[in-house]
Amino acid sequence: MNDIINVPMSEQRSLETVTAEIRSYQDAARKMMITYCIEVGRRLVEAKGLVGHGEWGAYLRDELGFSQSRANDLMRLFDAYAADQIRLDGTALKSQAFGNLSYTQALALLVLPSDEEREAFVQSHDMSKMSTRELQEELRRRNQESQDEPTREELAERLDDALEEIRENGVALQDAEQKAVAFRVQAEGLEKIAAEHRAAEEAALQEKEEAAAARAEAERRAKEAADKLAALQAELDKARKAEAAALKDLRKAQSDKTVPPDVLEKLKKEAEAAAIAAQLQAIEDPEELLAVVADIVVLILTIIKHFQIEKSSHFYLLLYLSLTA
Repeated sequence: MNDIINVPMSEQRSLETVTAEIRSYQDAARKMMITYCIEVGRRLVEAKGLVGHGEWGAYLRDELGFSQSRANDLMRLFDAYAADQIRLDGTALKSQAFGNLSYTQALALLVLPSDEEREAFVQSHDMSKMSTRELQEELRRRNQESQDEPTREELAERLDDALEEIRENGVALQDAEQKAVAFRVQAEGLEKIAAEHRAAEEAALQEKEEAAAARAEAERRAKEAADKLAALQAELDKARKAEAAALKDLRKAQSDKTVPPDVLEKLKKEAEAAAIAAQLQAIEDPEELLAVVADIVVLILTIIKHFQIEKSSHFYLLLYLSLTA
């Protein structure tokens, strides 16, 4: 086995041919290695069931020269890669894709949790050109990405949360719409009340202005009536004074026996004329006087209606005139 085979120069082959054969033997050795490791792991599992309690470590060390971790790795390989039954082609692997794995590659792939993921990874990578270090780095990167990506359970939980949030938002939206309708109705009611209030204020202002105008007009007309009545009273007083003077002269003449009868007759006629003049002066244009009094009464009622009365001398004068007309 250790002898060097000397090939005559005439029979020497190309480097490409030799390299291809080396790779072929490497693949065969790799397949044999993984198969042997799995079968060793299978039998280690069997042996562990036969060894007495507490003697497993000594058995591995004394009988096989294995460490505990070495034996655990071989049993893990058996559990992960061994088929339930030996195939017709003599392989003991779950998938032919695992046949090109080296021992260290097969161990490194155990970080993937399922057979399907391991098989998919092997099929998507050229394992023959990937070193163990490169494989471990690729697995770490993949593991990091899988951690960043949500799991199916996490996605389902997020979906449930999203649906719950949508339902809650729907309820909140419905409540908001109901509140908006209530606020709109309330706002319309307040606007109606405000409009009525503005109309009432405008009506009150107009009524106040009308009352002020009516009061001013009443006071003006009351003053005119008072002035006119005062003038009439002055004329009446003057006529009555003339009547009194004529009567005084008549009585004086009647008591004087020396006054001729024709003079007495003249004085008597003058006294009668003065009395008649005073009476005429008192009843001169009675319709105009009644009209003035009627206007005064109407103005008093107008002022009382608007409750804008100021108890001035004009007011008392109007009240007196209305009561004594």
